[in-house]
Amino acid sequence: MGEVEKSLAAMWETLFGIDGIGRDDDFQELGGNSLHATMLLNKINSSYQVNGITLRDIFDNPTIAMVAALIGGRKGRNGKDSAIDVDELRRLPADMQAIAVADYLKAKISGYAQRPLGGIDAGGDLKGYDMAPHLTELIWDIKMDFKVLLYPHELQGLSDIRALGQLIADELFRTGEKSSKKSISVSDFSYYDWVPEVLPDTRSGGRNGRAVFILSAGRTGSTILRVMLAGHSRLFCPPELGLLLFNSMREWDGLYQKISNIAKDGLAYALMDIFSCDYAAAKDLVGEYVRKDLPTKEVYGIMQKQAPGRLLVDKTPDYSHVKDVLRKAETVFESAQYIYLTRHPYSVVDSYVRNRFDKAMALEEEYNPFMLGENMWTTANSNILEFLGNVEEKRCFTIRYEELVKSPERVMTGVCKFLGVPFEAAMVNPYDGNRRRMIAGPGDPNVFVHSSINPDLADVWRGIRLPHQFARATLDVAARLGYELPNDAIQQKESEDRIEKISRGQVNYDLENLSMNEIDDLIKNLNE
Repeated sequence: MGEVEKSLAAMWETLFGIDGIGRDDDFQELGGNSLHATMLLNKINSSYQVNGITLRDIFDNPTIAMVAALIGGRKGRNGKDSAIDVDELRRLPADMQAIAVADYLKAKISGYAQRPLGGIDAGGDLKGYDMAPHLTELIWDIKMDFKVLLYPHELQGLSDIRALGQLIADELFRTGEKSSKKSISVSDFSYYDWVPEVLPDTRSGGRNGRAVFILSAGRTGSTILRVMLAGHSRLFCPPELGLLLFNSMREWDGLYQKISNIAKDGLAYALMDIFSCDYAAAKDLVGEYVRKDLPTKEVYGIMQKQAPGRLLVDKTPDYSHVKDVLRKAETVFESAQYIYLTRHPYSVVDSYVRNRFDKAMALEEEYNPFMLGENMWTTANSNILEFLGNVEEKRCFTIRYEELVKSPERVMTGVCKFLGVPFEAAMVNPYDGNRRRMIAGPGDPNVFVHSSINPDLADVWRGIRLPHQFARATLDVAARLGYELPNDAIQQKESEDRIEKISRGQVNYDLENLSMNEIDDLIKNLNE
């Protein structure tokens, strides 16, 4: 193989966790899907500075040899013909922004459908087009050109280009601005009402052997922590399994689709590792467990038995949102251990909004994305703190994300001491290509793009100014975790001044624009 082919082979081996991938191995036969293609494109773009390679190119040219040829042919080109200048777009009047985006989309979609521009009517009607085969490619192009991440369900209901153009224009300017979407408090919202009731185990014997759980809110850095731990020869750290959420495999198979089918791939990658099989064989094993409707506890046991000498580590952030699921870990495993990963709430909420997780959740109502991100951080951390308060201290270990990225060796040394295993240097080199890291599984796909741990991420929160003040429940949790909230102190003073003026009738007010704290304070002032 040539140098580019060797480099691509190393990427694929890291992504899929498979050794010895050849230049003619097929991307899809290896288990590749649209998420993997997106991860590869991100890595290819950052490594080779090429322009014009699309998701369709990956699927139409599914071997390393073909992709290497594409890179050779596209390297050095000056961008995409239909690219758009976002800075110039921002300078347009609001009513022109959606029109400009629609013109861009018209050219893109005509190219996908191999139809001339004139073939789409002036209104941009898409009813005559089957967009399903092109959704992934369109999402990729929008992300690359606008830095806006859309999700398939948002596009499937749109029937004309103008509506899509308006959606993108709206999203371009929403980050960092006050949202007009529905406000929520920490206590009145739950995304996890689909999780089934935890039932008593009547089908299997006593508790499984010791296992480890990484507990955290989403967007906290749990994927990079898992990948670091997976470098240890005595730890078995698959991608998100989701098994603890369910009683049986039929429940898992049917209800985990609430998140996505890709979420279920974590178990397949775990089985690929411990059974030394390919993706297709691992999926067959998963199908067998579902047909037999095995208790999820038994599937955990199969993995523990098949990985002797390696301690199972389950990293699934969803667990932290359901108190009964956290408690279930104590009934399923003997002397379970818990690694609690925390991160500054400013960083977590900002990440929720930038990555548009409020849209990924496909909620029936539209909520203020900043408040939704706050809700997810506060609920998860409150649940974890309450749960760990009833667990022996010796079985709990807390990591701050900020310390993990600044001092990875010191933190990993502490983790190893906690788990009773010797420190191994591979733990602080998570991008070494070790197949057991299982990069391709569910989790943060951006982890594949990086080449080293970035200590600067520890202080990102200092530059974030959220457009609303945190609720009291969030302030309480942040205080318990020792996180400074300087912007909230500033906003608190501004809020007090605003409420004082409203109470005296000096200014008019709209309840929709007040935070939950401000409404409470206003009511108290008016009743005094």
